[in-house]
Amino acid sequence: MSITDKNSVLILGAGVSLPFGLPLGGGMMDMICKNLTDEIDFINNDENDGYWERERIKDAAASCRGFEKTPIYGTVSSKYASPNINRFDSTLDNEHNKLGQLANLLRNQTSETIDDFIVENPSFAELTKIAIASSFISSLYEKKENQIYMSLRSLDAREVSRSLKNENPISERNWIHLLINIVRHGIREGSVTSKNKVKIITFNYDQILEHVLEKQFSNTEKGKEYKHYTEYFKIIHVHGKCGELKERIFEPAQTCWKWGKGIHVVNEFNVPENIKNARKEAASIIQDASEIYACGFSFSGPNCRLLKIGTPRAKAKERTISYCNYDGNIGLHKAVEKYKMEQEDLPSGLVSFGNPEKDTFTKIEEISGTLEKPIGVVDWLRLGSLGELPG
Repeated sequence: MSITDKNSVLILGAGVSLPFGLPLGGGMMDMICKNLTDEIDFINNDENDGYWERERIKDAAASCRGFEKTPIYGTVSSKYASPNINRFDSTLDNEHNKLGQLANLLRNQTSETIDDFIVENPSFAELTKIAIASSFISSLYEKKENQIYMSLRSLDAREVSRSLKNENPISERNWIHLLINIVRHGIREGSVTSKNKVKIITFNYDQILEHVLEKQFSNTEKGKEYKHYTEYFKIIHVHGKCGELKERIFEPAQTCWKWGKGIHVVNEFNVPENIKNARKEAASIIQDASEIYACGFSFSGPNCRLLKIGTPRAKAKERTISYCNYDGNIGLHKAVEKYKMEQEDLPSGLVSFGNPEKDTFTKIEEISGTLEKPIGVVDWLRLGSLGELPG
């Protein structure tokens, strides 16, 4: 079994972006709430007939320096405010008031995920998406001294570092490099071609995967023998995506606004046609797949129904679902198990989805860590989950 086999597909969730410093979905609401509260306190720190407040907001909308301090306020203000005026219209005032309301909503929310929060609070959806995008830009970019732009942190190095709260940064092997090695091996063997691409369905908004592939896929002496990575990879973003990761951003507020508009969560109304088409294509691939791999993916009900994981077509008579359970989470284990129905006459380890004439028999493979010794995406790959790593 390998991701390079025909009719194989890899599902990616937020967990695979964590090594690059991006927040997980579960903690996103708390993080946005804290960021908003800090921004509000900073903006309102001085009282001088609103002068300093206006200046700080204008600076956040127009400069990298100001954006770093108040990215959410800066992004919202960039739509309505001109850096050449000292007075903002009532629309902007209303938006600023809504940011305070958003902070309170997040502080007292009952939703478990940011996706559910957006669906439950549609009038705050746009601002919430801006806040998500701002957290991505703040995590991926930095402004160095004497720069008028923000620089992208290194994402394509052999090891990537992320910071843990109150701890020193930790370094991890770049898992995308390991994926590249598996796919290159498949190209050399002839199993990966422009007609048999490696199919990846991602629920992540970021384009870290594409960025690293662009920089590193052909970064070898033999790289000139390979075509562009898009000839070997088919990547589908079912929840939309933020913009391309450029090496430099000169207008982060405007960039953040565009990134926020690219986010579309499950069960949200008014999803654009390109996202609907991407979801249909992803579901079709999943239904016909004989090998499904998943990493960093929580197997939440809405997302699994979107992909139609529980309703494979008869074309896939037998299939394997292989997934990574980082810390042995029993909830994740149950989430996968609920999609199968045991039948006494099936061989051990195989399950049926309930139609004796058209059943797809599915084998479930779980690679699991523990709370004390969790496994990460790199461990999962090194165990050969996606195929043999070239020695």
